[in-house]
Amino acid sequence: MKKHLPFLVLICLLLAFTVNAQKAYVPDDNFEQALIDLGFDDVLDDSVLVNNIKNVSELNVSNKSINDLTGIKSFTNLMTLDCSRNNIKFLDVSNLASLRSLTCNANGMNKIKLDGLVALNDLFCFGNNLKVLNLKDSRAIYRLFCQYNQITSLNLSNVNPAFVNCAYNNLTYLNLAIMSLSNTNVTSSGNPDLSCITVFDVNAAWNADGWFSKAENASYSLNCPSAPETNITDANFEQVLIDLGYDEVLDGKVLTDVIKDITELDLSKNSNITNFAGIEAFKNLTTLNLSGTTANVINLNGKTDADIYYTEDVVDNALTNLTYLNVSNSNLIQLDLRGLTGLQNGTMIATNNANLNCILVDDKDAAATYSLWQKDANARYGTTCNEPTSVNNVNANMVKIYPNPSNGEFTIELTEDALVNIYDTAGKLVFTKQVNSGNQNIKIDSAKNIYYLQIVSKSGVKTQKVIVQ
Repeated sequence: MKKHLPFLVLICLLLAFTVNAQKAYVPDDNFEQALIDLGFDDVLDDSVLVNNIKNVSELNVSNKSINDLTGIKSFTNLMTLDCSRNNIKFLDVSNLASLRSLTCNANGMNKIKLDGLVALNDLFCFGNNLKVLNLKDSRAIYRLFCQYNQITSLNLSNVNPAFVNCAYNNLTYLNLAIMSLSNTNVTSSGNPDLSCITVFDVNAAWNADGWFSKAENASYSLNCPSAPETNITDANFEQVLIDLGYDEVLDGKVLTDVIKDITELDLSKNSNITNFAGIEAFKNLTTLNLSGTTANVINLNGKTDADIYYTEDVVDNALTNLTYLNVSNSNLIQLDLRGLTGLQNGTMIATNNANLNCILVDDKDAAATYSLWQKDANARYGTTCNEPTSVNNVNANMVKIYPNPSNGEFTIELTEDALVNIYDTAGKLVFTKQVNSGNQNIKIDSAKNIYYLQIVSKSGVKTQKVIVQ
């Protein structure tokens, strides 16, 4: 045992050295220089010893021209952070459980991540470009100053702060349902679209001395209408919106007021999105890049009826402000551009879509003259897509469905890959899936009723009634 002792000692020393030598990645030179100036580092090498910063409780790096605060999460015992007056567009301080005070105002910040900040008392984030602010984990918040941002909805129903300043945002929804009305100060002026503020006691709210500078047009209510939401069925699509700062929680929906004023959206690097349902709520989009998508269907007017590809229905929910659309290099089978009046004088690129035979438009003859529209030679413009890929022209042997009627479970036999859509009689999409050729088992988890099964493939479109009994 004695002759092994020096070896064991050496191992222990090496382990101790490794632990002490752990480094945090700090890619922003201005942030690292600030840490050098504060004595926490000595060489500008994109890293700092974790041992030097892990016990720091207070950090002031304001006005240092910092763009990226990566590395801040290695300050595991940080209680106070001031990073105001920098250029930090995205601040992630999530899970800094000891953080009590955060000052990050005047950064031009688009997104802030506060998950796990259970001890946070004070948040000063005014003078940024924040559209969403989520304090779901910060129940200890005492002072919240988020004025002069672009926040549309602020839900404080799970917290009870003493001071709230949310003036001069774009608020349409404000929930203060559990806030105490005594010794409380709330400022919500400068939000002209805020007509109702949710409180737990309307009379007390009107009479509370501290509830000053209320939004000019707002009244108090026990139950104001909820902020309008748009359903986003594709989780990958919603995650991109979260990454861009337009959403906070992956829950299949996004606040409509947050996305309605977005003018440019580039999803060309997100080929994993297969369903763009909800895109029609981006009412002010002028530029949309979806090139390289793996989606088979792109519909920019919110049309979901079972007969979308067969009728000349009037479209009144389209992206009328859109002037640039790129859906090239994709796997499209369906493209519906009806109602997109702004695009008629703009740019549309739909080349390199081998299976796209027909593009729905308002006027097929006019579409053929649009000089800035590009498509493949095999694709045509149509007000309907009955010809040449109508139900009657699809090989009858391409699709077999049985049993029909069924209990909601049935089999589809396909001779080629296809998109399967199922709609109820109201036109609501209840099932959609891209499937391979062969036998496919389908299950509808819906009530007994008549449904419309739509099969979309490179050979054409087939719609058949199915009955669940």
